[in-house]
Amino acid sequence: MKTEKNLKFKALYRSVAGLGMGVIGIALYRIIHDQTPGSWMVLAFLAAVVGSFSIKIPGMNGRVSAGDTITCLTILLFGPYAGAISAAVDALGGSFRCKTS
Repeated sequence: MKTEKNLKFKALYRSVAGLGMGVIGIALYRIIHDQTPGSWMVLAFLAAVVGSFSIKIPGMNGRVSAGDTITCLTILLFGPYAGAISAAVDALGGSFRCKTS
C-alpha cells in the first residue's frame, strides 16, 4: 500500500515538474520571439532576492511575499511570459534559501 502511494506521488511530482518546465520553455520562446525588452530581468532578479521578505496582511492571519508583489508587477508591465519566468526565478531563489533537504 505504501509503495503504491509512493509511486503515485512520484508520478504527480514528475508531471508537475514537466509541466513547469514546459511553461518555462514556452515563456522563454515567446519572450525571445516577441522581443520583450530586457528590463524585465531586473524585476525577476529583484523577486529572487527579496522573495524571503514578507508583509503581514492587517486584520488577517496571512502574509504576502515581496517576491509575489514583484512578480505581479512584472506581469502588469511586461506580460504573462515575463511574469512566469519571474515567478520561476523567485521560486528557484526560495529553493536555494531553504535550509532543509
